[in-house]
Amino acid sequence: MQDYLGWKYGYNQATDKFLLEPKGKYTVPRTFFKYYALNKNSVDALTNMYVYASHPNQLNDPFDCDENLARIDDEDNARALWGELYDKAKCLFNDESSFYEYSTKGFSTVAFSKWGVLSLTDSCENTIMWPRYANNNGFCLEWDIKQFPFKWNGPFPIHYVKKKKIASSLKYNVPTLALIQSNVKLVCWKYENEWRLMIQPPVGFDMMTFGEIADQINVRPGMHDRKFKYPISALKSMTLGINFFKDLQDRQQILPFPSYELHACYQEECLQTTVLDFLNVIKDYVTIRLMVKEGLKSNIINVAVTKVNHLTYRISRTK
Repeated sequence: MQDYLGWKYGYNQATDKFLLEPKGKYTVPRTFFKYYALNKNSVDALTNMYVYASHPNQLNDPFDCDENLARIDDEDNARALWGELYDKAKCLFNDESSFYEYSTKGFSTVAFSKWGVLSLTDSCENTIMWPRYANNNGFCLEWDIKQFPFKWNGPFPIHYVKKKKIASSLKYNVPTLALIQSNVKLVCWKYENEWRLMIQPPVGFDMMTFGEIADQINVRPGMHDRKFKYPISALKSMTLGINFFKDLQDRQQILPFPSYELHACYQEECLQTTVLDFLNVIKDYVTIRLMVKEGLKSNIINVAVTKVNHLTYRISRTK
């Protein structure tokens, strides 16, 4: 393991596992949460019960998994990065320096065809995360990640730093560079209390990749779509955002707080009805919650979702 800004990073080739040793003590949460905005992709992931292992070039923050963080400066790691594409890539350049620059620029695109990033946090009650990632009208899922049936490394706490430092392959190998790149964020993001999993595709597969030269990599057969399914036992709870029902035209709060019952009648099928139909199916297996505004503060209450008839639902508070 090698030091990077006070934390130790490494990779065990024999066990195919990433290694991370943070500075100081930390406690791993028993379950983890992820916020979702209400859109077609998130509802599809919910109802088909899969997580999406993101490529760094798909993340919302251009400084997250910063492409300028990792450098390729030697032949051994250039070969490890490119694999079977090494000869094809190197023949494009007359000198090693230019080839290493090219390898550095394409590091994320190439390296993360082997891994995907799943961002998680430790709470569903973060009032900054709700508007930022779920627009307050989405939902937050809670998982027992030990129930995930696919191969993953972690969970790794994010390494928040005041200033980043370039990591060179002269000191770190390719997997370690990928872990550093995926794990280091500026301290301004610390409010997220973020943790990450590094997800690997099934043996013999690479994953769809994004960024420069991605087209040259994705032409290979059998590229994994980055969607990893999980069983219902992994899903512990789901919390609906405070504005999940905001656009409902026909709404009636039948009972005020602390009792609560909402009659939701929709005119046509929409993302909300798809979510509510799913909740009606899984209600005996998963705790369902709703974020509500009570006076000057927000609160999360347990609710039951019952489908009354087509496009009509009753949401009632439970103990």
